[in-house]
Amino acid sequence: TVTFTLPRPMSLPKRVLYPTRKPDTSKLVRNVEDALTGVLYRDDAQIVELVARKVYALGSEAPHAIVTVTSVGAA
Repeated sequence: TVTFTLPRPMSLPKRVLYPTRKPDTSKLVRNVEDALTGVLYRDDAQIVELVARKVYALGSEAPHAIVTVTSVGAA
């Protein structure tokens, strides 16, 4: 799973809960997959399930990504 926390624009109404503008989730995921290739797995083709989301940072929280990897068995 990957959760991307993005900065919240000051002008955005408080009723808007999720970022629906660029960068799109698929491009953010692709960057994480590429960054972890050769570090966590040999090739990102080994990923068999993926859950990703974008949320806005709360208060003064810095933008970041939280990546959780779970093994599904021996390769």
